[in-house]
Amino acid sequence: PDISNDDRTLDKLINDVNVTVDSFNMWLTPYTPGGEHWIEIQLPVPRFLAGVFVWNYNKSVSDVGRGVRRLEVLLDDRIISPEGGFNLRAAPGVSNYDFRQWLDLGAVLSGPTAESAHEASSGLMNVHPHYQVPSLPRCLSVTLRILSTCGDHHYVGLTGLELVTSGGNAVPLTSADIEATPASINVLPNVSGDTRTADKLIDGINETLDDRHMWLAPYAVGHVNTITVLLHRPITLVGVRLWNYNKTPTRGANAFQLLLDQHVVFEGSLRPSLASSSAALHSPFQVDAADTNQVVAFEPAFAKLHASRLVGVVKGDSLAVINDGALLEGSVRTSRGRAQARPTTMVAGRRY
Repeated sequence: PDISNDDRTLDKLINDVNVTVDSFNMWLTPYTPGGEHWIEIQLPVPRFLAGVFVWNYNKSVSDVGRGVRRLEVLLDDRIISPEGGFNLRAAPGVSNYDFRQWLDLGAVLSGPTAESAHEASSGLMNVHPHYQVPSLPRCLSVTLRILSTCGDHHYVGLTGLELVTSGGNAVPLTSADIEATPASINVLPNVSGDTRTADKLIDGINETLDDRHMWLAPYAVGHVNTITVLLHRPITLVGVRLWNYNKTPTRGANAFQLLLDQHVVFEGSLRPSLASSSAALHSPFQVDAADTNQVVAFEPAFAKLHASRLVGVVKGDSLAVINDGALLEGSVRTSRGRAQARPTTMVAGRRY
């Protein structure tokens, strides 16, 4: 159709308004499968470039499918991207956190990355109307959708989260790689400076009752809390480790969904932490909890290694949901109860 005066022009890519859902600050162009679509940037003088930050198309949740899935980068007409191109993650469709992605040109120059188009695909297959299970779980984002708590109607929290690759190694993450919605209890009126923020989930201190190493956020029955890990290159996962909220077990996450690249791959429940809330209150910085991580496994050997801690096992052709050693069927549970005034909560001697 004849379209004129559309605001989504190329100059919007460099106007420094990047974390937005306002399409006035975005670029959009017709797409032809198999065609060439390119953007050329001319630098006035030679520069050393380490990489490129990219914010994918983010107009709305329903429009993020218009974003770029794969692209090549050329410097002075020389291809400087992995074989098959860089894989971009879809934008979230919201603007409450910075979803930028770093394309590391230096890593490409330093050696092969083995990110071929075949390897980088997520390999999602439909095996159940409610799940898309990855045959090779390789992804650019991991999202935890918390649907209910272990009994508390006002707060929900976790102590730790690890993404595990082959060899049992945790994916190294920084505070810029993890976001939560709501972010923390600092979003509440008259609350500021509370240390229980999402970055504490990846600080590596998980077997603890020190709530300065935990995340806590407001919770309301019927609402969903999310934690999202943003990766800058595709990562193959063998499992996800989760440590529930140790300070007050009833505030731990219960029913949850796990999403890879915005596809639901698992739905189940976490057990409450085994840590004693009374011990946490009386000795929050000296008493360590037992090793209480719980595991969602994508690979048989990893599942066998953590058999006593399994929340669930996800395979390419089946899904087993395990809770307290028992196979579950049916949908997840949701906390229910009448709305009440939100109680105060305390960290490191402070009360709100």
